[in-house]
This record gives sequence, C-alpha cells and structure tokens, in this order.
Amino acid sequence: MKAIHLAALAIVAFAAVPASAQDANSIEGQVRARIDAMRAVVAAPNEARNQARVDAITKQMDDTWQFFDSNRAKALPVLRRELAAEAHRPGRNPFVLLGVGFYLYTHGDKVDREPAKAALFEIDSTAPIIRWNYEQYFYFVHSVAAEHDERILPLIDAAFLDKGAPLVIPEYALNLDEGLVCVMLYGAYGAGAEQHLVALLQNPARVRRAIEVLVWIGSPASNAAVVQAMKANPNLETFARGTAFLMQSGGPEGRDILLNMDPKQLDPQSADALSKSRTHIETVSYAWYKSIVDRMPGVAAMPDAELRKRLQAAASGRAQNEALSPRAIFASAIPRDELIAGLTGARDAMLQHVYDQVLQDVRTTDMMINGLRYRDH
Repeated sequence: MKAIHLAALAIVAFAAVPASAQDANSIEGQVRARIDAMRAVVAAPNEARNQARVDAITKQMDDTWQFFDSNRAKALPVLRRELAAEAHRPGRNPFVLLGVGFYLYTHGDKVDREPAKAALFEIDSTAPIIRWNYEQYFYFVHSVAAEHDERILPLIDAAFLDKGAPLVIPEYALNLDEGLVCVMLYGAYGAGAEQHLVALLQNPARVRRAIEVLVWIGSPASNAAVVQAMKANPNLETFARGTAFLMQSGGPEGRDILLNMDPKQLDPQSADALSKSRTHIETVSYAWYKSIVDRMPGVAAMPDAELRKRLQAAASGRAQNEALSPRAIFASAIPRDELIAGLTGARDAMLQHVYDQVLQDVRTTDMMINGLRYRDH
C-alpha cells in the first residue's frame, strides 16, 4: 500500500495493545484502537510543523498497515464494519475514510471494492487532513478512475480541476503541476473523458484547465468546441492553450483552422502570438513529423503482425512504450486509422499507471498519433 505521507499534524497517541494477544477479540480491539488513533489525527497550523512528530506519525501509520497485513483474515471483517459505520456517522472523519477505504480497496477482497469506493465519494476533499495527504488521495482517485467508474468524473472536476494543487511523487521523482495531475486522472479514465471535458469548456472558470488536459488526451473531434471556447474567452491565456491543442491534438484540420483565423477577430496579444507562430504552423506536415521520428531510437521497421501484437500488448497494459518504435510505426503499411486506434489505447493504458517515464511516454505517443493524422491513409 502506498504510504500515507503526513505533514504538520497533531495526534493523540496510539492506544497501547498487548503484543501477545492472539484471539479474534483482541485483534478486533487492536484494529479498533488503531482506527481510533487515525480518527484523532488532525492537521495543525503551518507554524506547528514538527518534522520529528511527522516522522513518528508516518512510522506509526506504516506499522498500522503492516499490522493489518499480518492479521488480514481477522482484520478485514473489522475494517469493513468500521468503514461502514464511519461512512454513516455524523461528522464522518475524512482521514479514516481515506486510510481504511484505500486499504480495503487495494488490500481487501473483491467484495470490498464497492464499499471502499463509496467511502471515497464521501470524503471531503477540502478537509485540511486530506490536503496534507494529497498523494494518498490522488492514488485512490486515480485507481478508481482507471476502473472507468463514471461517478469519478464529477469528483475529479471538483477536487482537482477546480481546487487542484501540484503534486510531488518522490518514489518516481514526478513533479506534477495542477494541470498534469488532471491529465493523469482524466487520462486514467480513458474513453469518455474527452467528451466530459468538452462539456466543461462552456464554463469560463474551467475552460483553461480543461483545454490543458485535452492537449494530452483530446482528438480532432474536439476542434470545434475548443475554437468556440477560444472565441468565447478572448484572451492570450485561452488562445495559447487552444493553439497548443489544435497543433498537438487537432490534426491537419486543427492546423488549417489556425491558418485561416482572422487576426482582426482576435485580441491584440493573441493576434501577435498567431503572427509569430504562423511560419511554424505552415511547416507542420506528415513529412515534418516523419523527420522528427526518423531521428528517434528504435528499430526502423518490423513485420505488421509483430507491430499489431505489440500495440495490443501496450493497449492492454502488458507492455510500455519502449516496445513501440516510432520509426517502425511510421514505416508500417498498417492503415492509419488502425495505428491511431492502437496508439490511443496504448496511451490510455499508460495513464492508468504511475511511473517515472509516464508523461514522456504519453507525449511521444501523442506526437505519433497526431503525426499519423497527416498521413493520407
């Protein structure tokens, strides 16, 4: 289980339990005591930050997960009852819902997944203790998003798109800004996330972040909606994001939209940006993309049957991007639309996992997808 990282906390000490207790009732008592201790954890003001205390609490939490693991058969029934009770308790504790819910989701039985998800949807994402445990909360939401549970999309909207924060994942040296956190979450959801984000473009408060995510997981199907959002929000920030989308995800249609834009219909800053970018926009073509791919590492060609096998493996999450040579993909005679579908599936599978090269792999895959859109067939 991913460790719960705590900072600036005050806590009531864990209740002492006899180490020699072996019977089921004693195990139940120890599980309850540990949950009570979790309930006592509160976020303290910044000025109360004490690293020694943080380290001690983190160790205690690690000991708790290890205790649950060591006594899994007897602990799980207690954890189930305690989570259900907490979810229905007035003033339910978000830290208990997070800790016990995610433990059951990741370490419980199949029957525990739905109750654990129900606990996730009951968590107050604005609670200070959740903000201090942002990484743990992110992992829980990311895991449920990867299940393609449509209930997660409004939660991501409210907790991350609207009130998001940057996230550092030390394990992989990943530094995610607010937009990239959203990319990971909507991207993990996969098919359907793009349409959901397009609907958000009608909200001026959400339009910029929504376009940022669409740059990574969008397609030419969203071109018209993004252009409409650019017109409805005439400012450089929205224009720059819209331009990035049209050039990186919009295919040749997106490029042509930009080339046909009337600078007189734009605000002065956006018109100036378009003027400065025009030469590059005109240059982009299939040959331009291929010139980039030809300089990339990997085999120059492979049999179509082997490439199809690798694409299917990548889309199922059984392989990572190293197995997909951009040079071989661009040299393949496999129909363009089939390649794009295979690469889109591979990208969605990448975003369902958190690892050190995930964003680089997704960016490379997106480049191949958009480049292939310029190919005739």
